[in-house]
Amino acid sequence: METIDQMTGDQADDDDSPVVIVEDHHGLFAEIVIADHRWLDLLDGDFRARLAAAFRACLNKAGIEAAEWTILLSDDASVAELNMAHRGKNGATNVLSFPDDDDDDFLGDIALAWGVMEGEAAGLSISMTDHALHLMVHGVLHLLGHDHQDDAEATTMEQLEISILGSVGVADPYDEARE
Repeated sequence: METIDQMTGDQADDDDSPVVIVEDHHGLFAEIVIADHRWLDLLDGDFRARLAAAFRACLNKAGIEAAEWTILLSDDASVAELNMAHRGKNGATNVLSFPDDDDDDFLGDIALAWGVMEGEAAGLSISMTDHALHLMVHGVLHLLGHDHQDDAEATTMEQLEISILGSVGVADPYDEARE
């Protein structure tokens, strides 16, 4: 999609940004573009297996068999540029989602900011792996049409996240007792 292409076009040519594919045999295909190499340490085999299972759970809950999307794992500055260009907001945020309504099989793009994610994980005393899984699931749920603009939407989305993350061994990210 155009959003990820804007952020990776020149970068990918200059430094050969690695790409990781997460897929299963049932039509799930996620291309992960690693524009910030700090993300590489998180993407071991166990993480990718848990991520594939979480992504499959997202699709199953939406009643979708097959779908594709792209994830950009980047730095705060690049995500801040996307945030300003597409939302008119200053600064980086943890995750941005850009649904693609033009293609039935391609859901859209997600971008994550390393520094924001790292700071949040430290502040919440949770592992980077668990927080990254949470943010990626959160982003996919946005691509699938979920939102948290009002209390009812937020509750529905949070319950989906808790269920999906629990299925891959991630504790409830909204458990206030944890904080």
